[in-house]
Amino acid sequence: MSMSTRTFTRTNKGPVDFRLEAPSAQVNVSTSPNLTEAAVAINGPAEVVDHVKEQSFGGSWIIKLPEDAGTTIVARTGNSTSFSATNVSSGTVIVGGNVTINGRQVSGGTTINPEPIIVTVVLPEGSDLRTRVKNGEVNASGSYTVVDHQSSNASLYVQSAHRVEADTSNGNLVIAKASEEVDVHTSNGKVRVGASAPHTDVRTSNGSVEVDAAGDHQISARTSNGSVTVYRNGHNPILQTRTSNGQERVL
Repeated sequence: MSMSTRTFTRTNKGPVDFRLEAPSAQVNVSTSPNLTEAAVAINGPAEVVDHVKEQSFGGSWIIKLPEDAGTTIVARTGNSTSFSATNVSSGTVIVGGNVTINGRQVSGGTTINPEPIIVTVVLPEGSDLRTRVKNGEVNASGSYTVVDHQSSNASLYVQSAHRVEADTSNGNLVIAKASEEVDVHTSNGKVRVGASAPHTDVRTSNGSVEVDAAGDHQISARTSNGSVTVYRNGHNPILQTRTSNGQERVL
């Protein structure tokens, strides 16, 4: 499988409203003060990278990766033995009737690890980051105005933002700091907020929830299966905590 890299740039005089759409990717985003040129570098299989689209709409800068078209891999295990593998959906590979999911063998004796798609983004400080990544992870270091993350199976880490909104079916959510609002939900995964916002609402169905209060904030922390822990840190937040199966602790 041939690999390819493409780079997109955008000249700017201030923060950028950036949106990324991808069926599967490892996304690493950072911000830099006084940056005059935002950049996106995409590395992965040529059949994916060569079909990436760049758009501008309503003041937003949009990068779209194509939906998985299916990948056929041919490999040799000696001088004469060969096999083919077809990527029939994101992270799923069938090899001669054997099945692996996300690189983990669930039947048969042969495992193929599909080449990952890595997206590296550099934005000006205070930019908006909107990610629509079905599978993978998003790591956002630096400082943002808004982080808006929607996914099926993609975890999220945010270092600092004014507002963070996230909704994912499967994936951990870690928000180190937010100054205005946190509104995040995952069905299966842990949620960790390192410094609460004045309005903090965190929810998961299966996983633990931890919130560190950073002021006399309104904090709602809920889960169905898992522990809920809120650290007051000397503050007097207005709390709403709930779990069906697990411990509720306010420390």
